[in-house]
Amino acid sequence: MRLLIFPITLVILSGCSMFEHRDFSREMGFGQLQYVDEPTFMANRDFMVVAGDDGRDFRSNQEINSRTPASALSREEAMYQQSLKRELFALENSLDDAQYADYVRYRGSLGSISEHIYFLKLSPGARRGYLQSKGLTKGSHVISNNYPSQHRIPANVTLGMGKADISRSWGQPRFKEYAGDPDEQNERWIYSHGGVTRMIYFEGGQVAGWETVQR
Repeated sequence: MRLLIFPITLVILSGCSMFEHRDFSREMGFGQLQYVDEPTFMANRDFMVVAGDDGRDFRSNQEINSRTPASALSREEAMYQQSLKRELFALENSLDDAQYADYVRYRGSLGSISEHIYFLKLSPGARRGYLQSKGLTKGSHVISNNYPSQHRIPANVTLGMGKADISRSWGQPRFKEYAGDPDEQNERWIYSHGGVTRMIYFEGGQVAGWETVQR
C-alpha cells in the first residue's frame, strides 16, 4: 500500500501541471494597476448603454442617505421630500406649453419645492400677482380702501405681517389653501364679497403679497 502512495501522488501532481496560472487581480481586471483604477465592468466596453443612461457608475452621498437613512426621523424627512417631488412633477406635467414656458422663466427664482407647488396651484391671475409680490415682474399689488363689507377692511397691510395681525384686521378668510406641509405656513387666504375677491399670500406665516380680483 505504501508503494502505491508515491505513484498516485505523482499522477495527481502531473495532472494539475497543465492548468493555467490564474491571478485574482488579473482575472478581475486587466493587470493589478488597471484593476485598481478601473471598475470591473465599463459601459460601452463590457455592455451596451441604453437610452437615458448617463454612464454614471456611482451613487452620491445624498442618494445613499436617502436609501439608507440614519434614523426614523431622517427616513420620514426623506419620504416627505419624495412626496413633494412627486407632487411637483404632477403639477408641472399638467401645464400646457405656454404655461410651462412662463413657469420655466421664473422657476429658478421661486425658492423651495414647496414654493414651486404653491405657485403652480394658483390660478393664472394669482400667479402673476405672486410674481409681482416677489419682485420678479413689473407692477405692484395695491389694496383698495373701497372693499365692501360689514367691517371696513384696512389698507395697512404690509409685507412681513403675521397671520394673527391679518386676522385681527381682516377677520377670518372664506377659504384657506396650503402649499405642501401646513406646518410650513405657506398659505393663501381668500376673502370674497360683492364680486370682489382679495387674496393674501403667506410664506412661513408672514405676508408675501396680495391681490385683488374684480369679477
